[in-house]
Amino acid sequence: MNRQQPQRQNDLAMWYNSIPVCTRFLFTSFIAITLAGNLGLVDIENLLYFPRDIFARFQIWRLYTPFFLFSFNVSGAIQLFFLYKYSVELETTRFAGRTADYVYFLLVEAGLIL
Repeated sequence: MNRQQPQRQNDLAMWYNSIPVCTRFLFTSFIAITLAGNLGLVDIENLLYFPRDIFARFQIWRLYTPFFLFSFNVSGAIQLFFLYKYSVELETTRFAGRTADYVYFLLVEAGLIL
């Protein structure tokens, strides 16, 4: 009888899956948008906040992408670190078990910034 050993999950995947859901979404958005903009997969001008394009051309992603577009340097790494650290802290302490409240908090905060 040939028994298969359960495959051990990658440590990086285990860490990523252990991040709370909202923080994982913010973290992934930061990485994906920053990579897409800096590697030339998407023109950076299409990711910036221009109200005229939002309303005239209905490019609603411009409300979302400017929060996560950074460059590949120390400043971007520090921004990512603080986003991760404080989002995990908020989501696991003040908003523990209340994911919808945390999402509402993030939306109100983003609306006020815009």
